[in-house]
Amino acid sequence: MPEIARIVGESYFVKDQFDEALPYLELYHKETPEKHKVRADYYQLGYVYYRNKSYEKALELFSEVTDEEDEMSQLANYHMADCYLKIEKTLC
Repeated sequence: MPEIARIVGESYFVKDQFDEALPYLELYHKETPEKHKVRADYYQLGYVYYRNKSYEKALELFSEVTDEEDEMSQLANYHMADCYLKIEKTLC
């Protein structure tokens, strides 16, 4: 079941339908052991949270992909910075 949830979630993700992707990617993330997840799994769910304005959850997941020096890390760092700005704005 988790693999089907991942496929459906990714399908919505690539169509920029982030509200629809969220429950499927959350299910996949919840039911899949950590050792079977790849960095892209964390990034995708983090980005879906980011687009749905769940900035704290997005930060947690983006932080899981910043250990490499590549494009995904660069994007995750950019979105993390934006999350921090948006969180600070709501606290003021």
